[in-house]
Amino acid sequence: MDIRRLAPVILIALWAPHGAGAADAEKRVPAASVAELIERLGDRSEARREDAAIGLIDHGPKAAPALGALVGALTDTARLRNKYAPGALGAVGAAAVPALTELLKHEKAYTRFEALRALRTMGPPAAPAAQAIAKQLKDENRYVAVNACLALESIGPGAKPAIGALAEALANRYHGEDAAAALAAIGPEALPALRKALKDDATFRAAAEGLERMGPAAAPAVPDLIEALGQEGRFRPAAAALKRIGPGAKPAVGVLIKALDAETTRDAAAAALTGIGPAAQAAVPALLRGLKTTRKDARGRESTTWSTPTVWALGAIGPGAKPGVCLLLEALKDRSFHAHAEAIAALSRIDPAAEGVTAAIVAGMRSRERGARAAAVAALLGMGEAAKPAGAALKEMLAEKDAGLRMEAAYVLVRLGLHADEAMQAVTRALADRDARSAALGAVERLGPAAKSAAAAVRKLTTDQDRRLAQAAARALEAIEAKD
Repeated sequence: MDIRRLAPVILIALWAPHGAGAADAEKRVPAASVAELIERLGDRSEARREDAAIGLIDHGPKAAPALGALVGALTDTARLRNKYAPGALGAVGAAAVPALTELLKHEKAYTRFEALRALRTMGPPAAPAAQAIAKQLKDENRYVAVNACLALESIGPGAKPAIGALAEALANRYHGEDAAAALAAIGPEALPALRKALKDDATFRAAAEGLERMGPAAAPAVPDLIEALGQEGRFRPAAAALKRIGPGAKPAVGVLIKALDAETTRDAAAAALTGIGPAAQAAVPALLRGLKTTRKDARGRESTTWSTPTVWALGAIGPGAKPGVCLLLEALKDRSFHAHAEAIAALSRIDPAAEGVTAAIVAGMRSRERGARAAAVAALLGMGEAAKPAGAALKEMLAEKDAGLRMEAAYVLVRLGLHADEAMQAVTRALADRDARSAALGAVERLGPAAKSAAAAVRKLTTDQDRRLAQAAARALEAIEAKD
């Protein structure tokens, strides 16, 4: 992503925080009526005015009688504007759209900005304002223009009237990529605009990102993207879009296979094939050629490099990549190989019953790298009967220092029916450990009725003073008591 896209968004966050988030929830005043909160919006105390706006957010559409006061809070220059008013207006919903649309004509950029923020918070109900929002894409204040893109993105398919204006904005150096994101959110009806923009040097990158965001729905653009693969400077953005399109990008496999033979395009091509998945099986021979590269320096010393994106691609292709099992096992034994987690995951998807795979996964569970240990545990879950020889090594992980991995090992053992009693004992012990109980509750919730032996320990935590922990315990207990 272009760093220029981040700058306006960061400044937007600094200028005006978005709504009332989790951190703000702690500030909330006791429940009050809409009438009382409207009165507080005019209080001399800034804190009480902000608390009132937050309270109105909780009332949602029922806060419609506060519209006039909230709009006033956006335009009051006699004192500090209420930073939570846009969130309250957004929570009101469709009833606030006419007033917010009118505010888009305000002479002050800050007010236009805040009106857009409210519409962005509202999402799809703000669709009637789409055309008015589209006009803000040409605002002289670039932060207003960026927030117009974000509001249209939030509206989604209802922003169809803005397609033309967004297509024109793709060439803007500051918010072109935000315009592309909005077009992607609109969906297939915006596809012709993005495909057309691929042909123009000034809009190609933004259009490719829009297609990438659109994902499988962008499949009709595959021929355009294949064409772009052969054009200078366009390979990587086009390949990234093909990856997100997924199996629908199968017609690009032939061109991507050829790109695997060039070092400059190998990794991007392999990443695209990862998205295409099993439909890219024809690429396996070329992927294996590029997996391992051996070079000699001036003194004749050999060095080996391994392509991590190629490992991902082989894993995504799955059983069709069986010819790669031996080379992946070789990679795991090579000290120069640093993608152990990826290789373990790939092997478990390709052929978990192949000779040497279980031993490689057991070695992964004993690795110093947390990622490799985690990948090994996760790999066993999908291996079925082939995982049984690794049961003893997995049981050893019940003594793992990392609480998250320890509970993941317990979860997999129970699911596989291996050492389930010892696994649940480990879970019950973890529920009494302040540093491990959150991970234990997560495991219990996923196990559901299979974790009934931990029910008493979980029930105790439902009254814990830590509100989030108590809520997690309540969810876990509900999962345990759920009927099969």
